[in-house]
Parts: sequence; C-alpha cells; structure tokens
Amino acid sequence: MALDDFLTCFEFSFMSFAIEQNKNPIFIWSLAV
Repeated sequence: MALDDFLTCFEFSFMSFAIEQNKNPIFIWSLAV
C-alpha cells in the first residue's frame, strides 16, 4: 500500500516537474524519447 502511495506521489511530482519545464520543448522532447 505504501509503495503505491509513493509511486502515485512520484508520478504527480514528475508531471508537475514536466509542466514546470514546459517552457523548454526540447527538454520535454528529450524525456519523450
């Protein structure tokens, strides 16, 4: 259960980070590769 919560939190944090970096399309593209 705790692991699921951790993964959910990690995914949320990662998405938030990606949104913050949205100013840099090349950075987002590099993540997608």
